[in-house]
Amino acid sequence: MFTRLGRFSGIQRSFHTYSARKSSIASLSQVVKKEILEKENISEEQVLNMLRTCSIMKGKIPQGEQIDSLIEKIFAAPNVKITSNVLRKFWLTKPSFANIECSIQNYYDKNGDLSINREDAMIPFRQFLWDGEVEKALKIVDLTTAHPRYIDMQKSKMRSYLIRYAGSCFGLIGAIEILTRIFFADVGSLGKVYAMVLAYIGNTSFLASLAFTGKNINQDTGPLRWRPGTLQNYWYQHNDELMMCSKVLEVDAEIHGNEGFATKEIIQNFFDRKMIPNEPEQEIMMQQYWLGGGDGFEWVEPDQDPLDFLWKQHLEKIRNQHLPKAEQKLSIE
Repeated sequence: MFTRLGRFSGIQRSFHTYSARKSSIASLSQVVKKEILEKENISEEQVLNMLRTCSIMKGKIPQGEQIDSLIEKIFAAPNVKITSNVLRKFWLTKPSFANIECSIQNYYDKNGDLSINREDAMIPFRQFLWDGEVEKALKIVDLTTAHPRYIDMQKSKMRSYLIRYAGSCFGLIGAIEILTRIFFADVGSLGKVYAMVLAYIGNTSFLASLAFTGKNINQDTGPLRWRPGTLQNYWYQHNDELMMCSKVLEVDAEIHGNEGFATKEIIQNFFDRKMIPNEPEQEIMMQQYWLGGGDGFEWVEPDQDPLDFLWKQHLEKIRNQHLPKAEQKLSIE
């Protein structure tokens, strides 16, 4: 009798807990409807407070799909303005990928030609990398720095730089013309002089771009580089995408790869983006060591940043979680 009563009490408690959770979702739905959906003018702070409330509630109940639908309704509401500040503060609450994707799509729908800057995109990107979710991190790249709007923004920046440069060149020629007419009135046409100046500026600009553009744009990109034959204007437009993809490659190689090499699917994904892996520096040095018989090499203790050490420890922990149980025991032993 005591056992049966205990079982009945447990079932009763579960029922009351379920009823309480269900009523809390219904109450939250009513609050969202009253405070957000039915109002005409809503401040940014009100929107953020409601999103934070939904995120907190989602962490306490198992019915996350219902909370997700409420968050989607908030972002899709016509009276809700989605700014970069709203996205940034919402992403700091560590929402699910579905909520992040919904917020980005509604941001694009409501803000014309605006794009998401790289600093804001790094918030969910870093979180997914920290959790070892490589595919979701790549989708964040596609939704932000690889999105057509972001590329168009980079193109407009490049055009503005070129216009300023051309304006400065013609301004220089105009200054030469004015000074010549003031101090050397007897001088005839300066067309040949201007042609020489323009040719000189054009040649030096071309050589400078070959010498420095690739170095300045493509420096410290990590384990990825551009495929041979990729134009430099493409480098500039997709440089932030390359930087983020390099981090993805590093994490994939540590967690899912074999002997430090990334998986075939990730490599193919980057190849489609006109990116290829760099040959590891240690591999190059090892080849030189064996070819030269060790001449010119001296053993030096490597410098290691404590943060890099902690990051590698974290990746190793995630890698062990993805291994089968038998392999986990072997790695522990």
